[in-house]
Amino acid sequence: MTRSNHFFLKIDKFVQYLFLILFPFYPLWAWLTDSLVKLYINKIVILILLPISVYYVISQRFKFPKYLLFLVFFTFYHLGSIFIDDLIPLDTNWLYYILSDINVFACVIFFIVENTQFDLKFIHKLNRCIFSIVIIALIVSVIQIKYPYFLLAPTLKGKDYIHYIEQGRNFSIFSWIDLNSLGISFPILISILLSIGKTEKLTFPLTIVSGIVVAFLSKARYVMISMLIVFSQLFFVSKMDFRKKYAILTHFKENIARYSRKLCNSKVIGFLSPPNIYIQHEDIKS
Repeated sequence: MTRSNHFFLKIDKFVQYLFLILFPFYPLWAWLTDSLVKLYINKIVILILLPISVYYVISQRFKFPKYLLFLVFFTFYHLGSIFIDDLIPLDTNWLYYILSDINVFACVIFFIVENTQFDLKFIHKLNRCIFSIVIIALIVSVIQIKYPYFLLAPTLKGKDYIHYIEQGRNFSIFSWIDLNSLGISFPILISILLSIGKTEKLTFPLTIVSGIVVAFLSKARYVMISMLIVFSQLFFVSKMDFRKKYAILTHFKENIARYSRKLCNSKVIGFLSPPNIYIQHEDIKS
């Protein structure tokens, strides 16, 4: 094995460890970085991954799939429009603005993933980490019933968004990424666990309970519908017993009916509508 190949394998292993430690627990890392160093987590991650991306390009050992090419073109169009229309805030450094852009972040992440060899051992460890974060999300959601400000991002405590908390919405740990992350990230985690889980193991019912409880405590229709779509894979793919499938379906039906009645009786318009808020550039100062 040549020295360059050996170094390439070390980079590959480093990326695997980074993904294993960082991404399953991303909301918690976002909370930690914001609380300790007042930095948005995406900016820290992209500063770590950019040198690796540059190395892949320089070494000419990289794959660049077509979907990523379209994403890169869109990102250039997006950033070009911002510069042409002069939309960067005056007190913001343009380099920091680019590094914190969500589209740039997505391009770097996808490029790294496409050029990293993830072995089976890594996949098994990642699945265990995903189960851990799902259980943590369940525990935090239950605690937020009694203490709604527990592990809540500062954005939701401001006067502009406090009404979401007053409506009894529980965002669990996902408000630290953005306010729609619960309805996008969490169902994907549940879907992964359901696809690999064995019905006879305790992790399987715990995954189902976590998905149902976290989704309905959010009191947001789009989260519930996302979870319903995720659970539908059990009916079309899983070999689960029919009685268990029927029990899950009945439970969802009863909960949806209960919250629908609340919607009809509520005086708050849009009580179950998803918060149409997206946090992208947070306190990025030069």
